[in-house]
Amino acid sequence: MVVMQMCTSAELVEQVIFTQEHFVKLLLILIALSLVSIAPSSAQIASPHFVSAHASAPGAVDVNKPFTVIVVITIEKPYHIQGHPSEKDFIETQLTLKQVNGIHLEKIIYPKPSMISFSGERIPVYEGKITIKAVVKASKPGLAQLPFSLKYQGCDNQICFPPSSLTIMDRTSVKPLTKVKKIRNKH
Repeated sequence: MVVMQMCTSAELVEQVIFTQEHFVKLLLILIALSLVSIAPSSAQIASPHFVSAHASAPGAVDVNKPFTVIVVITIEKPYHIQGHPSEKDFIETQLTLKQVNGIHLEKIIYPKPSMISFSGERIPVYEGKITIKAVVKASKPGLAQLPFSLKYQGCDNQICFPPSSLTIMDRTSVKPLTKVKKIRNKH
């Protein structure tokens, strides 16, 4: 026996709208689940912003003479970054000078890292404020841009974050060679 129930048109419209809302929600859930299933399973936690840096070069330098650029790096507590050189599988902190015509990096002088215990191992790290020195030489006069790149891996007391990098800019004025005239002594 089939029992038919009579509905008013307002009740029928309400049921259709209710059904459409459920359909849209179900569709959104299915789309979200499909996106999660295609996301990489090795996704890492995004690195928080806890490192800042600035460079300080002399205002003016002589062409073809080495000069020192001071790079000050500040690491907020409770974080640290891997030291240089680093141990085993840790990614060491590295300062590089991006390629600029007429500018040559002679050497980088890293501070001595401190040692901490992390995951049962003693590892070299930098914490707080550190200074890295870059010895640079300019081979042509004029205004010289000094674009440095700082690559590092930061950690807290529990996890290490994906490697990060910062661009640090400074500039200096490179003075040309001055010619010195020889004065002949007439005696």
